[in-house]
Amino acid sequence: MFFDHEHLTDRDFTGLRLTSFGAVGSGFERCNFAGLRVDNAAFGSGVEVSEYVDCSFDGAVVRRTTGGFARFVRCSFRDVDLREWDGEFVDMVGCVVTGKVRSGQFWGAPLPGSGESRLRSYAKGLGEPPQSVRQLMTRTANEFHGNDFSGAELIGTYFRGGADLTRQRLPQGPDYLYLPDAAATIAEAVARLDAGTETSLQPRVRRFLTGVLSRDVEQGQRQLLVRAKNFASRGVVKPHAAAAVALLSSVIVSSGRPGS
Repeated sequence: MFFDHEHLTDRDFTGLRLTSFGAVGSGFERCNFAGLRVDNAAFGSGVEVSEYVDCSFDGAVVRRTTGGFARFVRCSFRDVDLREWDGEFVDMVGCVVTGKVRSGQFWGAPLPGSGESRLRSYAKGLGEPPQSVRQLMTRTANEFHGNDFSGAELIGTYFRGGADLTRQRLPQGPDYLYLPDAAATIAEAVARLDAGTETSLQPRVRRFLTGVLSRDVEQGQRQLLVRAKNFASRGVVKPHAAAAVALLSSVIVSSGRPGS
């Protein structure tokens, strides 16, 4: 199913079973996609924004989600199973997500240089891009706020590119560790490393802190939501990841900041 510059209101697509879904330059208002089953969903194909306002995707199962240039406003994603959500150029405002999000990425802004790379690819195939395309691809921020992920299980899913986690509701509980000032917390954890961590694990813990986690900070992510289970092998959290998360948790507790 593909929509090309269509604008639909109050349409019922309940229970669709699709191989692929795509939309380019289209708008959907109060449309019902509840129970959608699709192998590949490209919610924002092409080089124009497709917008979804007050739409329901409750119970959707999407095996691969290519966000593209899409915008979701006050949409409901309750009891979903979303996989490989790619939100590098996606706006999300006031949406509710429950269920499972697997291998997903929610971005506050595209990666530096990502837009320029897309522009070069566009120019090779279609020539000099018009100003509207240039502005879209070189955007420096996504609108990402007011979303409720508190009822979602985030499996291998991350907030990146400066997504402001103070403006979202996040999952809570022993599985999740929230770092409100990620750079400072990681730096303190590295400083404490020699004193409180098994000697054989220290090099890998250090690489985890200064490599895996710090990479997101370097890309503009001020707050982090860390889940040890994301670094498991055959259901068992890797020892260095468990040690790193425990160290970060101790820093949060000693600082008096809320961390879970």
